[in-house]
Amino acid sequence: MSRKLKRYFWLILSGSLILLVVLAAIFASVLTPYDPLKIDPLRVLQPPSAQNWLGTDEFGRDVFTRLIYGAQPSLIVAVGATILAMGIGVILGVLAGFFRGWIEQVLMRLVDALLCFPPILLAMVVVGLLGPGVLNLVIVIGILYSTTFARLAYASTLQIKAMEYVTVAVAVGVNNRRLIWQHILPNILSPLIVQASLTAAATILLESGLSFLGLGVVPPTPSWGLIIGAARNYMYQSPMYVVWPSLLIALIVLAINTFGDTLRDFLDPRLRKWL
Repeated sequence: MSRKLKRYFWLILSGSLILLVVLAAIFASVLTPYDPLKIDPLRVLQPPSAQNWLGTDEFGRDVFTRLIYGAQPSLIVAVGATILAMGIGVILGVLAGFFRGWIEQVLMRLVDALLCFPPILLAMVVVGLLGPGVLNLVIVIGILYSTTFARLAYASTLQIKAMEYVTVAVAVGVNNRRLIWQHILPNILSPLIVQASLTAAATILLESGLSFLGLGVVPPTPSWGLIIGAARNYMYQSPMYVVWPSLLIALIVLAINTFGDTLRDFLDPRLRKWL
């Protein structure tokens, strides 16, 4: 298989897996007849069967159903936090790179200050103060990962601003707002899109970790992190109970990272030698 076909293959495969998970989360009520919250004491920790494809949990709830519904908060946090991070980061980075001076110093030092703390530790502190919940997760994770977008937008803006066509636009009297909207943002969009895909994967991992620690999604709402946290107590009675959500998280994160990596090759002309 040629390099070109391999790139298309991985792009289509990873994109299809992401789309499959998204559609399953949206149409969860259609894909399974079970209630993710309904307890059945007579079917506790059952192995996989025709009725329960992935078995049942410690409360007799269908694991397959819980996994499908558990994708909803994870995807909501991933999409919401990524959009928020991208919005905040791009504004900070573009303003710092375009205007320079004291604006650059204030904004980029603020970004550097946030980067001094590991995301998981800072998220634990903030969520511990604000309380768990999907909305709080979106806000906290979005602010944390805005630093990545800010640094990327800042570096890209400096590069684009030094281009000759921008210098010519300034010379003919184009105002700053038009320069930013028509010359800066369109030309820094490609790396930002790729970064958005990578941030979404990191966000899913962080949300799952916080939920695993009891600082994310509030029970009994299903979440992949919560399911792993509950399943660890029953690893000997039902080993596959902890494997399914772990495998699902690994697959979706791998798919998003692969999709972002191959998408970068399509969007960056310097990396499209195989086209």
